[in-house]
Amino acid sequence: MKDHQVIAKHADYTKNKNIEVIGMSIDRSKSKWKAYLETHEHNWVNYNQFGSDKSLYKDLEIQLFPTYLVVNNKGDILHKSNRFKKALEFIEATNFKNE
Repeated sequence: MKDHQVIAKHADYTKNKNIEVIGMSIDRSKSKWKAYLETHEHNWVNYNQFGSDKSLYKDLEIQLFPTYLVVNNKGDILHKSNRFKKALEFIEATNFKNE
């Protein structure tokens, strides 16, 4: 959750690069997840695949949280890390811009 502050701090940067941040949660309690989102200002899309179907996590090969993926507009995973700053470093080093 510390990374949420880092993500919020870089909102203008990601917006200017046409990068969409999407949060994916593994919280089991829908009410606790919603309450958390309501009490914290997150200006990005948040998603949770409640129930037993975890196919999205499996399809993306996410095994630990947090996981940050840099995905291009074709759906190719270009980078995977467990820290948002590492994803930003990749974006900066490659001059990634989602067209």
